[in-house]
Amino acid sequence: MKRELLTAALALATAGTVMAGEGGDIMPYDNGSGGLNFGLYDFDGGTGVVLDTGPVFIVEAEMSNNWEGTGSPGTDEPGWATDGSSPNDPTTPLVDPSLTFPANTALNVSANVLPVLGGNAAYWDGTGPVNFTTSMPNAIEVEGPLSSLLLDGSGTAPAGSVSPWTSIGDGTAHDHLEFILDAPDATAATGVYLISLSASAGSLDSDPLYFIFGYAGSDFTDPQIEEAIEAAEGYVETTIIPEPTSAVLLALGGLAVARRRRA
Repeated sequence: MKRELLTAALALATAGTVMAGEGGDIMPYDNGSGGLNFGLYDFDGGTGVVLDTGPVFIVEAEMSNNWEGTGSPGTDEPGWATDGSSPNDPTTPLVDPSLTFPANTALNVSANVLPVLGGNAAYWDGTGPVNFTTSMPNAIEVEGPLSSLLLDGSGTAPAGSVSPWTSIGDGTAHDHLEFILDAPDATAATGVYLISLSASAGSLDSDPLYFIFGYAGSDFTDPQIEEAIEAAEGYVETTIIPEPTSAVLLALGGLAVARRRRA
């Protein structure tokens, strides 16, 4: 089972367009307006590469059996990385000097209740039309080095946060959280899981970020679970993510909003 980020959906608020981006780690940065944006950052031969400045609203990954010896399905993808945080070259300058993260500051990640669905997590068995339910067959545990969040589909977000890292003096950092199903491999429900997380750094807060996890188990081939993840992505784009005000105005004006394209 693959452990990489499969795709990321990027929403351009000025046009209401949702586009597909390449894989990579979630890149938080100060958007200059009192908040955090998420882009995509990757490591290429020891040199950091900004794949897209975002804003990223959807990320996707597949869960593997017996994650890190836990006996349960899980993944640590995607990671969280600032611009300039390439692990093989810590002196790498920022690819884009505007994509800064505050120095010596923790990235704190908290859970949200999903719009429309009304739970802190949702599940779809991956067959037929997309049909998420908050009656979770298995909860999802989001684990950081010092704390964790248990997302069980209930109508309230768990208190607290998890942190993958605290940035160093130049504002750079890179590490991963873990996402683990709260069930053994043999009984964990295959299909698609959906959660929403937000992040903060000091006084900076982000918009919600939606995570779609596919677990194939023995019920799906890789292409089948990827197809289910893609269908879930379309559902989140059209049903869950609030439509930008500008897109509403375009629709009222009778102008067509371009559909997303895939990289």
